[in-house]
Order: sequence, then structure tokens, then C-alpha cells
Amino acid sequence: MYISSADLMTRNTERRVEIACPVLDNNIKQRISDMLETMLRDNTKAWEQFADGRYLRRSPPSDLVINSQELFIKQARADAANALSRDKGKTARRPCIPRILDWLKTNFAKRRLK
Repeated sequence: MYISSADLMTRNTERRVEIACPVLDNNIKQRISDMLETMLRDNTKAWEQFADGRYLRRSPPSDLVINSQELFIKQARADAANALSRDKGKTARRPCIPRILDWLKTNFAKRRLK
């Protein structure tokens, strides 16, 4: 499995530099695969195209509605709540970006001094 910054459109594959990389971790592969399956089952704003070019808006029964955006938001909130309860009482860590900026400043300052 690979992930990429571009969709497969000509303008993205022939006239730009795009990044793609393999996903090596099996847990992450499974999570991405599950997310793709959920998005493909999403039927809240779905349209069906017929052979003659007509489109018809699909309207699923209310008990079969799958809205991937809402599902992912609920999952993210649940994951965040679980992480907070799991990390309760642990030493708070600084957010990633300030730590990276500190590292860059320190390392580039050392280079300039040499």
C-alpha cells in the first residue's frame, strides 16, 4: 500500500512533483483500508450515473445511512478522549511543533558557529 499527496489526475502526475511512499506498518495499513471502505460505503450525498449519462441522487433508508465524515469525527473524538484518560497523571508533553523548532534553532545555530 502506498499513500500520496496527489490524486491520479494528469495535471498531478505529469506537471508536478508529488510525493508517494509505502505504508509499512500493518496497523496503519489496516486503518487506511478501513477508512477507504467506509468512504466507499458513504451514501449520504451519493449520486448514481446511468449508462445514458443521467444522474440520480440516491436516498438510502434512514436506518442504512452511512456518513463517513460524521463517523470519522466521532472516531477522532473517542480516540482523543481515550488518549486523555490513558495519559491522565503523566507528565504533560510539549506539542510537537515547538519541540521541532527548538531542535532546528539549536542545530542550525551550531552549524553557523563552525
